Amino acid sequence: MATQDRVLLPAERDLALRHYESVFGVGTWLFHTAHWGTSESGWAQTFATFDDGDLVSTVDVFVRPVRDEQGGQAIMGGIGSVATAERARRQGHSGRLLEMAIAWMHEVGCDFSFLFTGVHAHYRRYGWKDTPLRERNGRVAESGPAAGGVRLEPMHVPTLIDRMGELYAQDNATRPLTHARSARYLRSGTVALMLKPDRAVFTYPGAADLRTYVVAEFGDDRVSVLEAAGDTEGLAPLGATVREAARERGLSEVNLRLPLDPTYDPLIGALAVDVAEAPCAWMMAREIRWPWERVAALFANPAAHHWPLDDF
Repeated sequence: MATQDRVLLPAERDLALRHYESVFGVGTWLFHTAHWGTSESGWAQTFATFDDGDLVSTVDVFVRPVRDEQGGQAIMGGIGSVATAERARRQGHSGRLLEMAIAWMHEVGCDFSFLFTGVHAHYRRYGWKDTPLRERNGRVAESGPAAGGVRLEPMHVPTLIDRMGELYAQDNATRPLTHARSARYLRSGTVALMLKPDRAVFTYPGAADLRTYVVAEFGDDRVSVLEAAGDTEGLAPLGATVREAARERGLSEVNLRLPLDPTYDPLIGALAVDVAEAPCAWMMAREIRWPWERVAALFANPAAHHWPLDDF
């Protein structure tokens, strides 16, 4: 068979979307929004293996501006869509594509690379190292402060995304590792991820005068807080609103994907009890232009945070 490793052509993007869907079992919309939300490079750089003309393996690189340890700008190369068709696995395809991705990240000036995985050993072979961040878990409180704010109707999220983007930018202007979201990313990637069917956006005091927002995800057994930004006055009422929504659904567990920052304590106190810190063990990073010591220090910084709405 004739095997070819190369950069995906623009005319082959729909083919790639169908490939992602077949491997991961997730609709193509998720990958489409991740790609087109990256204004710095448009469609992400995709490296692909073709076997006798059939697309069998892919690796995407999403180039994104993020905050460095001083709140300045760094360039991150996010690795995603590492997908190999079942019939073509264990033949070294993804490894060769990862090596191509590393070379390309050097070429375009990425400072470091970042990825999410449950198969750490595979990526260690190509230079990525474990860099767990931190989250917190607890139980839904039985009572607490009064609920406040409103839950946005999905149709209103796109119309308010620019305002939410302003609040996000203010809160994360110097927070290490956070994505410096562009207008394009907000209107493509952020909106799409907020509007997943199991998620809800809550605002305080309401949609007409949005000063604080919280994004929550309601699973089978737990509620997760994925993002919060804005005036601290609204955090406790919105935390209480999420608490009551979780209790109505019979959920007892809480996952808090929030920075380790006392700013968010009012939200956490209104929502959860028995809160304990836990590592996010599925994160790995690799040096590109920066020395490894600087990359490791960025991820070890207690203030460093990755918001789930920036997943790739």
